[in-house]
Amino acid sequence: MMDPRSIPTFVRSRSRTLGPKPALVLAAGGEDRTWTWADTWLHARTLALRLLDDGLAEGEPVLLWADDVPEALFAEVGVQAAGGYAIRLPAATDPGDVAAVSRATGARRLVAFGVPDAARADAGRVADLPGPVVLPPAPPAAPGQGPALDPWSDDPRLEERLSRQGPDSPALGLLPADRPDPSRGVLLSQRNLVGIGLAVAATLQAGEEDAWWVAAPWRSAFARTAGVAAAWLSGGELVLAAASDEPIETLWRARPSIVVAGSAVAESLARRAVSEVERGVGMSGRLACWAFHQALRPSRASLPGHLRSALADALGGAGLREVTGGRLSRMLIGDGVPGEEAPRHLQALGIRAWAATGNDRTAGVVTLQELPSTAGGATTVPGTRTRTAADGELWVEGVSAANPLHRGASTPPPAADGFRASGLRRTLDR
Repeated sequence: MMDPRSIPTFVRSRSRTLGPKPALVLAAGGEDRTWTWADTWLHARTLALRLLDDGLAEGEPVLLWADDVPEALFAEVGVQAAGGYAIRLPAATDPGDVAAVSRATGARRLVAFGVPDAARADAGRVADLPGPVVLPPAPPAAPGQGPALDPWSDDPRLEERLSRQGPDSPALGLLPADRPDPSRGVLLSQRNLVGIGLAVAATLQAGEEDAWWVAAPWRSAFARTAGVAAAWLSGGELVLAAASDEPIETLWRARPSIVVAGSAVAESLARRAVSEVERGVGMSGRLACWAFHQALRPSRASLPGHLRSALADALGGAGLREVTGGRLSRMLIGDGVPGEEAPRHLQALGIRAWAATGNDRTAGVVTLQELPSTAGGATTVPGTRTRTAADGELWVEGVSAANPLHRGASTPPPAADGFRASGLRRTLDR
């Protein structure tokens, strides 16, 4: 049975019910690597038990020094399963900055992937950290080929930690992209990840058959709640791009059905879609190109209007997506307001598009608004209320507000009615 109290309990439940089903794919040209739900829990469980052996306390932060690789995602789940929370640091972070983050947040343990041994040792000497925790070799990448694991039984210590987790348990610390400054970071709770992730998955009508591609900076709360968490909570497959790959090329190879993207990627996708259509060959390609442009710029033509509309309807949606984006049918755009052309092009391709508003203090997503907007069309995260001030600024109240990562810091004080300013204006209404 699905257990959505926290991300670790959910992943463990999925490992029991969907064990051999792919959970994560690293798209790297012709050498894609796949991890199943059973593999995912195996990695997380291994690290969780190692941390428990090392004496990790409940609510204790752990520095996770790694780039956006599958092992880092598994490690996040493992730290949470052991009762702690991970603070993410890119592998290129200077050891002195790692030590500064350790002092500011009280993190005394370090998990590292892809970081030179000398740099890890340097950070440990500066911050008086214990030795870095290193995972054992990863199981084979082929689905279902990992070491045998009985998902129905677990270490009593791990069972106890998992049973005590709730919505307010800390889950993930994120630092700003420009520099690792904890005073500007946010701490996402399990309520942020699970509540927003389930809301996004439901809004996009996502299921186990969907493949998700998250094309937004992983240091943003938007990507972690509306992207990674939503993908896993839907039971779908999360597609990751190799670090050296061009994002749009990964999209065209992986053929996901759902994309969670920043506005810049959405605009690039729209331009690429137009290019793919215009390069279409054969009768189907020419018809698709014609229908695509008719959907964008209706004009007078030799065909009667009703016949032209019928052809456009017949070739639109799935037909146009087949020429340009394969399975892609839904897209969530965040990290800024997308340009006018991107939503129009996406809609012409039959792709349902939403815009996400919010910032890191509101966990990346306040509301999801379908494009074009309609009266009452906003879908609010469960347990959250929003209102728009006279100047158009969006205010939020409820579970989506994230906590400050820096010890002693506080979120902006709420107004008398409990709402807080998000710092954003709802500019997509039209």
